[in-house]
Amino acid sequence: FSSRLVKDITMGSTFPIWEKTPLSVAYYTMRYSGTFANPVLDSDGNFKGLITDRDLFDKIDLISTIKRNNPGIDMDEDPWTWSGIRNVASYFIETNQIKLPSETIESILIRDPVVAYSNESIGSVAKKMKDGNFNHLPVLDGPSRLTGMLYDLDLMGVFNV
Repeated sequence: FSSRLVKDITMGSTFPIWEKTPLSVAYYTMRYSGTFANPVLDSDGNFKGLITDRDLFDKIDLISTIKRNNPGIDMDEDPWTWSGIRNVASYFIETNQIKLPSETIESILIRDPVVAYSNESIGSVAKKMKDGNFNHLPVLDGPSRLTGMLYDLDLMGVFNV
């Protein structure tokens, strides 16, 4: 496997995000695309870094609200009958809202992530991923030219795991 190159591997989905994208849009991009790490590009399409779900999670403000509901006696029934007393228990309703600050991903992106190069050997990249405990690496074809994302599952397919 050490002679095979990264460019010979079929890589998983890549969903680049523009560096000026608001954090809330990045959240929905990850949610709907099913990706947990996205390469970040500038206006010229140059690779600037990486943003992960963890980076977003660290910025989340979770707003929790609890409301008490006292329905009392149903007014559709005669108040003098037992059937109108069926809903006198109180219950609580909790709602949670995720709020992200109105910043762009440029403010939190990982600027110099560990990367793989398309002409790099699979063995070398596997070692980088193992040593750094990475599930994914951006793949570059030059200093700032993104070609895709390499995921641990892509490598496992090569090693027939």
